[in-house]
Amino acid sequence: MRKYLYTYDSPNMTYRTSKIKDLIINVNKVEELDNSHKLTIDKLHNWFLGKTKKPNYIVLRCMRSRI
Repeated sequence: MRKYLYTYDSPNMTYRTSKIKDLIINVNKVEELDNSHKLTIDKLHNWFLGKTKKPNYIVLRCMRSRI
């Protein structure tokens, strides 16, 4: 099974974890986003697979690297 390190980097904080659900929960809690900008598992998964053409600014701050 492949392991990934998920990173969220913004001017306010830098958060790193190996669990995508932890990343989503903490980013949504700290950034206090409205419903249209909140991170979801589908948005991040499509972004990492290259299926999203115009992601929002929150998704653009997320990175995935293989461990």
